[in-house]
Amino acid sequence: MSFPKMTAGRIAPDRHSKRPDSCCIFFKREGRSNAGHPAIAVAAVVGAEHILWGECGVAFMLATGEVAEEDIQRYLRERLANYKLPKALVFVEDFPLLPIGKIDKQALKSRASLIVKESLKDEIV
Repeated sequence: MSFPKMTAGRIAPDRHSKRPDSCCIFFKREGRSNAGHPAIAVAAVVGAEHILWGECGVAFMLATGEVAEEDIQRYLRERLANYKLPKALVFVEDFPLLPIGKIDKQALKSRASLIVKESLKDEIV
């Protein structure tokens, strides 16, 4: 038997959608005080291979206006444990989409891998 109304009343709404492929997509929800930084409309965090940590997060964000990367970093540091902080923050004008309108996580993961590889080159030099 299925009781969608009863189930919906017992499950607290989430601020993000966690996927089995280690991708998190965060959505700003109207009327929620803890929905995230007010200057970020949508953020997707994907994992990328890292030589030291195995995998690290890269956050892609669509801003609603002008926002400094330092503000976002400070906001995240106040709310997340050190190991949960994304290795890189990337501001995008739009997200790659699949034909059905969902965010193309594979495209983001490919881009994240390139960003992490470039940052590793800079750290080694």
